[in-house]
Amino acid sequence: MKKSAFFDVDYVVVKKDLFRLLGEELIKLGRISKFKIFIWYLWLIGYRLNMLDGEKIMKENVKEIEDIKYTEIQGIAYSVFKSAKRYILPKTIELIQKHTDEGYEVVFLSGNFRILIEPIAEFLGVKNVIAVELENDGEFFTGRVVEPVCIGRGKTYWMKKFSKEKNIDLTTSYFYTDSFYDLDTLLSVGFPVATNPDPRLKSFAKKMGWKIIYTIE
Repeated sequence: MKKSAFFDVDYVVVKKDLFRLLGEELIKLGRISKFKIFIWYLWLIGYRLNMLDGEKIMKENVKEIEDIKYTEIQGIAYSVFKSAKRYILPKTIELIQKHTDEGYEVVFLSGNFRILIEPIAEFLGVKNVIAVELENDGEFFTGRVVEPVCIGRGKTYWMKKFSKEKNIDLTTSYFYTDSFYDLDTLLSVGFPVATNPDPRLKSFAKKMGWKIIYTIE
């Protein structure tokens, strides 16, 4: 069987929240009001503090980009990538390369939109992306996401589905994340790594004897 190294993206690969960068881009294009972005940010803070349900936040946020053409979203995603590129963390790149050299299947496993993650993955040479899929009718986004949403237990679902299809042994695989919200997914791999962890994850990782690392200087 193969082995994988799964990486969350926000605050693990990139030292920024891609939702925040997306919001800034949508404001520039006049696609969303500053007030709505302010609400987004409050939700993000609540999510980061493990106070709000990330799946519900995602479903509410995605309604704001209903009926936008797929090609337009691709252009927005590329603009987000250009902003995000300067926040990519060198220490994480070293980890990705290390795992690649050791024969691991490297995977970006994110609760963010796949369309935002893919340009970063391509730039870093990562071939596998598991993330939130925006539902579309072939031309426009519907304002919904494909379920189960790749957040919390949904993230574990998609990781296990990918692993089964790729013949990956999760007991010999790594998962790097900063969020306590990913606890179920961390418990599903042999080598969980708390990376730039939020306070709850840091506390839990210490109790469990998990590895804790910092890639943000």
